[in-house]
Amino acid sequence: MPSDIASEDANGDFVVGNELRRIIDSNGFSIHPDKVHLYRNTTRQSVTGLVVNRRVNVPREFIRNIRAMISDWHKNGLDSAEKSHHEKHYRRALIAGLKPPLPRIIEGKLNFLRMVKGIDDPVRRNLQRQFVNVYPEYQKVMEKENSELSMRDLFISHASEDKDAFVRPLVQALVKVGVSVWYDEAEMTIGDKLTNKINEGLTKSRYGLVVLSPSFFSVKKTWPDREVNALFAMEDADGNSRVLPLWYKVDKEQVSKTNPLLAGQLAWKAADFSVDVLAEKFRDFMKNRRSKDA
Repeated sequence: MPSDIASEDANGDFVVGNELRRIIDSNGFSIHPDKVHLYRNTTRQSVTGLVVNRRVNVPREFIRNIRAMISDWHKNGLDSAEKSHHEKHYRRALIAGLKPPLPRIIEGKLNFLRMVKGIDDPVRRNLQRQFVNVYPEYQKVMEKENSELSMRDLFISHASEDKDAFVRPLVQALVKVGVSVWYDEAEMTIGDKLTNKINEGLTKSRYGLVVLSPSFFSVKKTWPDREVNALFAMEDADGNSRVLPLWYKVDKEQVSKTNPLLAGQLAWKAADFSVDVLAEKFRDFMKNRRSKDA
């Protein structure tokens, strides 16, 4: 290490180098001698509670603490988990009559995790999935964050007639289990140009979930057909599969009459599963694909 940054004195203690000391002093700060430490790269390097060895991260204990709170809530109920956490971590606050609610504590920790690791960190998203199962109100946060992601897992292509009965509940179930989606109802606002928004959604999604139905194949429908054609064109361009068909109120014979190419692809039948199970199946599919890509 350059001596201008730090060096070891005759007693074996590490002291701040002259140049670094000059920079600190010139900015109006002073060095506390008891807070000067040298962390080697073989040990955990911690600054203000964050681990900084290779990149900024939180300690593993922080993740385990969130997971433990959610697990306690799931097993013993909110009141018991909240009381246990207060007694362990908020004794002084309890004396003053301050009792931070457990949902806010967990949500605050997840927000801090987002700041450190990013909005789409897989560890954080897994914790979110666990949290929303005990605290359904958190679904609103996950839906808001879904719209902020630069890259989504699934582009949802569908006929508008299927929105209320099937597509919207499926989208909600997907977000709940941590699958990010591009869904026109959540993305489009007054004044947006449809073509631009659709193109943006297609290019910023890993796969296209195509909900095939009688309405989807209506002769009046042009946009769903354009979206599927665009997905196939993207497949041809980079050689990666993108189209994930889902049959809703149709069978293979009906699909074959209109689009043989889609009929030849393996697809799940919506009638065989609930929307929650379908969401889990797509979640597992995305997780396996990420593992293979890694």
